[in-house]
Amino acid sequence: MEEERSGTQETEDLFIGYWNKVFGDTQLREVLVPIDQAHDTLLKAKVALRTIGEEHSAGRLADGQVPRLKATLRQDAEKTAAKAAQASRAALEQLTQQVHRELFATPARGGETAEGKQDIALVVGGADDAGTAVQNKMADAIRENDGLVVRLLASPWGRDLLSSKMPADTAGAVHSQLQATALSAPPELFPQKQRAQLARRALLPELRKGVDVGGILLDQETQDIFREA
Repeated sequence: MEEERSGTQETEDLFIGYWNKVFGDTQLREVLVPIDQAHDTLLKAKVALRTIGEEHSAGRLADGQVPRLKATLRQDAEKTAAKAAQASRAALEQLTQQVHRELFATPARGGETAEGKQDIALVVGGADDAGTAVQNKMADAIRENDGLVVRLLASPWGRDLLSSKMPADTAGAVHSQLQATALSAPPELFPQKQRAQLARRALLPELRKGVDVGGILLDQETQDIFREA
């Protein structure tokens, strides 16, 4: 008969699953490292708690010392768990912003880039509805496999151009739509470096689940260790 697994063990299985999903990408894996390290620290706290009990039983610790030592150990464990979860959440947000920034980076300067900017500027400048004009331009670029125009429209340069033609909040909304459309384009329209960011971006939802589950795991482990302390 199979041994019944605890809620903590099931949570750990989930965390390991998310860890394995992102393991091949160093930047994604690093987000979960604080949680993994805190897990190891909590295991040491469990050993320390057992040692306190053994030392007390052997008469090497006075009755009055034990509650204080256990309380200090628990406080340290709770702080470790909280700091690790916070560190992983912060690392996740930082990585998410980095992926977005690098994925939609403005193409490097050059003759082709200058021509692409000029072409887009002419379309926007001669349109009664700049928002519709850039959306149509994006659709045309994807259909024609013009990755440069796709990337220009989705880049900060594209947003700056829109901001010069319409209110900032409207420009932001239109530009967000352009970026969403760009993400639906064939990956081949992006350079290799940005294709790597596309692949990384696709795993961010799984990584976020890993961070959330990891935080729950640390809380459960802390409660398990000190439940009978």
